[in-house]
Amino acid sequence: MRPTIKDIAKQVGVSSNTVSKVMTGKGRVSEATRQRVLEAAAALGYSPNRSARALSRRALSIAAVYPVEPADFYSHIARGIAQQAAELVDYGCTVTTHTYPSIETPLALGQVLAGVLKDRPDGLILTCSHRFEECREVLEEFHAANIPIFYATIFGDMIPGVVGGVRTDTYSAGRIAAQFLGLTMRSRRAGAGEAEGAEGAEGAEGTDRVDADRSAPRRVALMVGEKHLLVYRECIDGFSAQAASSGIEVAAVSETFGREDMAYEAAAELFGGGADVDGIYVTSHNSVGVCQYLEDHGLAGQVSVIGHDLFPKLNQKLESGTLTATLFQSQGIQGYDAVRMAVESLESGAMARRPTIRLVAPRLVLPCMISAFPDYC
Repeated sequence: MRPTIKDIAKQVGVSSNTVSKVMTGKGRVSEATRQRVLEAAAALGYSPNRSARALSRRALSIAAVYPVEPADFYSHIARGIAQQAAELVDYGCTVTTHTYPSIETPLALGQVLAGVLKDRPDGLILTCSHRFEECREVLEEFHAANIPIFYATIFGDMIPGVVGGVRTDTYSAGRIAAQFLGLTMRSRRAGAGEAEGAEGAEGAEGTDRVDADRSAPRRVALMVGEKHLLVYRECIDGFSAQAASSGIEVAAVSETFGREDMAYEAAAELFGGGADVDGIYVTSHNSVGVCQYLEDHGLAGQVSVIGHDLFPKLNQKLESGTLTATLFQSQGIQGYDAVRMAVESLESGAMARRPTIRLVAPRLVLPCMISAFPDYC
């Protein structure tokens, strides 16, 4: 975590207000104190927060609303929001946090939003429910009250009042998944063909069969939350756009509704129906369910699997080799940047005609890289 004004104040033995005066160049501070503050700031590696500098003119109140479950994902959104909020508190910016059970509880979200609306914050940061229509009406009331909305990670519709948001570049995630599988995935049919050839296929006939198996497109099944939702639709579109050039054929697209147990059932239906697939791309956090099915049925290591996210239970599957790789979505950065976007927009007073969307690039993570993400272990 980057050092804050409070850290400098503690080291120098002065108030946060004194440090703020030095950093903004406003107010009277002795030259000796100013030098001590600047030296401490340099020693700690402090750099003024861009959003904080903008707050020299007036105080702001921002409400952040996000779900609790799955905690392995949304706790990091909360951490990013809290980190940026802590860096801004000395500048008169207050970020209050409000939670609702999960993205599948839109009625609870509506109640939380109604309570927030009564407080009349300057802006709203929202990780929205997938069932947007059930909370549309209360969000329209924010627009009527001139309270701009900034989405974080999960977007609702771009209704009037939505100024922007931060989310994963899920189209690129799909493309990365396809290219990675294309480069690393082994065809199960080629392996079977080689075994058959070794058992006595004669002459060119056996060799031709093996070569044909090797050149045939490798088949990949996609497992998504709900096909109609933007985040999953983009994953499908990105994967499909890259598939052909990576030598991949999309064998099936199944819905798992963001649940580990349903991911397990989807894998059971896939393999129980005799599907001949070489790989699986799980576009949500529930690849653990797919991996568990593969382990339970002796298929671990035979099918390449790429998923999304990092958290302890998933990391175990990655370390064991059942999960080949995963795409990290940098949730902490998304929460942090959502607050920054809100502050910069509110302070500038210039709301763009069209919502501003910041896309966070997904990062491919292999088993040997898990330790590089200690907050997600």
